[in-house]
Formats: sequence, structure tokens, C-alpha cells
Amino acid sequence: MVYQLIQDGLPWVNDQGDYLMADGTSSGRPVTRSVEQVEEIIKRGSEAYGPLFVVAHNGLSSSGKPNRWVIQAGKQGQPTGFQTGNTHELTSIIELQSALENLWDNTDAHYLEAYEEILWQARQSQNTLVPDTVAEINTLGEWNERLRTRF
Repeated sequence: MVYQLIQDGLPWVNDQGDYLMADGTSSGRPVTRSVEQVEEIIKRGSEAYGPLFVVAHNGLSSSGKPNRWVIQAGKQGQPTGFQTGNTHELTSIIELQSALENLWDNTDAHYLEAYEEILWQARQSQNTLVPDTVAEINTLGEWNERLRTRF
């Protein structure tokens, strides 16, 4: 079972229906930490299903910090994974390589799901994302084997 976060957690909402806006202010009355839905969903899923519950996020990019909820769940031993951003956000196989490096360096994730178009581009290059001279791990097969070590 995968809990797929679409954004950086569900919005914080208080009992009156006011929510935490992107700039950190409330749409009305104060919104407190005690109503954080994402933490409760992850907690309940982990307790009920253990390693059969995966915490994932849509939108891993070639740069930038990966989703905080997925990172935290991974540090606590929960299986985690990511999906790349769409092809408007991840436009080349070089960026796919960078996204895999971001995943490896900054998370405990077990997998990266990529859009078909970017995988097709990799296939056209015999699954080589960057030249051997640029990175030690540079093919989809090598990344697959490396990520399998996390199981």
C-alpha cells in the first residue's frame, strides 16, 4: 500500500476549516501543529501495515530538497519512494541522472518512478544517462542494482 503525497503534505486545517497558506499564514483563525493530517496518516499506516506501507512523493526533481515527510519516514525505517516530476520539469536524461543522485544522497528511498518519455529517451542512449567519465553509476541498470541494496 502506497501513501502517495502529491504536494509537501496535506494542508494544515483547524476545526473551523481555516488552513495554513503557502506563505505560512492562516486563512482565518490560527492553525496549530496538532491538526497535521500527514503525520497521523503515516503513523497509522506504519503501525497497521509495517513494511507493507510505503510513503512516497510525486515530484522529485534533479535539485532541491526531497519531500520532508518521505525523508522522515525513511529515517524511521519505513519503505519510501519517489516519482519524478513530469517531462515539463525533468526534461533530459542528464536531469534524470541528477534526480537519481538526489534520491540516493538525500533519502533512504527504495525506488524512483519516472515518466515514460524520459525513460524512452534513456533507452535511445542504451540506458546510459551520462558518460562513464561523469559519474560512477550512469545507467538505469546500475541505478536499479544500487537501489536494490536498500531492501
